Amino acid sequence: MRMNGTVCRMRLAPTLLASLALLLGLVAHAPEHAEARCARALWIPTLVTPTEQPLPTNATFLVAMMLEFDMQNQAIQGRFPEDAALVRQVGEGDATTEERISLRVVPIGAGLARYEPSTRPRDGVYQLVGLGRARPITFGGRGALRVSPPRPPSRVELNVGPMRVQGGSGGVVTTRAVRATLPAPVTGPPTALIAYWDGEPGAAALVPQGVTEVVLFRDSIHCASPLAGTRAPRAGEERELATVDAFGRVSRRARQ
Repeated sequence: MRMNGTVCRMRLAPTLLASLALLLGLVAHAPEHAEARCARALWIPTLVTPTEQPLPTNATFLVAMMLEFDMQNQAIQGRFPEDAALVRQVGEGDATTEERISLRVVPIGAGLARYEPSTRPRDGVYQLVGLGRARPITFGGRGALRVSPPRPPSRVELNVGPMRVQGGSGGVVTTRAVRATLPAPVTGPPTALIAYWDGEPGAAALVPQGVTEVVLFRDSIHCASPLAGTRAPRAGEERELATVDAFGRVSRRARQ
């Protein structure tokens, strides 16, 4: 599900990321009669780091809370699992053993986390387990993904104010939103923006390719429940922004 309340498939390929406006930290205040007309959306930890090409063996993983209607991942809703791992079979026949590399959860805040392998993977194919469906990830070799260290946001405008969106009954409603306007469209692997209010993580958004505006927070969304720890800034609070790259590394903060 897109964070604006419409449904999409949850494979985070670059072509799909280009079409998503992924908002983190949305708070729902839908009326009770509306809840009866829609399935409850769940906050599910979702891998953002692209895996279509090989990753360097020192790669870490960016994971974001995203809204999803599919109940198959209900067991991990609203939390970052601590039992995720990279797994592969080593050897042949009776000598086959399992190589298992646990992934340590490093919370970033506002619905973002970085997963770090406890030991460095070797070149080859592993299965990532513990974050929804298992998926193959290739490490090393030619064509491995390279991501430059994240830089502090530059010339990004942060605005807090009313925003008109489609309501649950199809009509247009006005909600309060936190929006960031970028000076140019994003290129390359997916990134994220995270906002800090008085030094604490308050809101975040994934930044798809080709967009110049993202919504970090809005105070209502149809069929969703609140994501704990996210909100709009209060009057007088210091506002800062940081960039998060595809490996979950966070830049220095830039004051707004």
